[in-house]
Amino acid sequence: MTLAEAHRAPLPGRPEPPDATEAVIGAMEVSITRATPPGRSTLTESDRRWPGRLRLIARSYLRLWALERLTDSVELLITELVTNALRYGRADAIGVRVLRTARVVRIEVADGTPVAPTVRHASALEECGRGLFLVEAIADDWGVGDGGAVIWCALSLTEEPCA
Repeated sequence: MTLAEAHRAPLPGRPEPPDATEAVIGAMEVSITRATPPGRSTLTESDRRWPGRLRLIARSYLRLWALERLTDSVELLITELVTNALRYGRADAIGVRVLRTARVVRIEVADGTPVAPTVRHASALEECGRGLFLVEAIADDWGVGDGGAVIWCALSLTEEPCA
């Protein structure tokens, strides 16, 4: 399967892959049916557990792919993107995908939001607002697709840039 073929699968919304001809070596895909109604930023206990569950699943895939060195970064990126999707997403279901190619590990989260997120620079006293700032700092590349409904980030496995 190539990245282009992976992007035609049923995960809602599709960003354009950096190189649509690049073969997907491995993939993890999870669909979350949220308990918190869309538009409510206070999460239910069940939804608060999703980032931890997804970190555990991703850690297993990274071990399978012999990419344990990326565990901390992937776990943080998944936590930030999924928490944002649960808090601010507009869809009843949230799609999470981790794709591995020869060049990158790419994380995608689809949340049905019609507006692209933007990086905030939170003040020292604010408790929220640093998620995308962290994604931008840790990922080698990131972006949005489908008008904001999908946010993705990539970690390079080579010295070459992701896009």
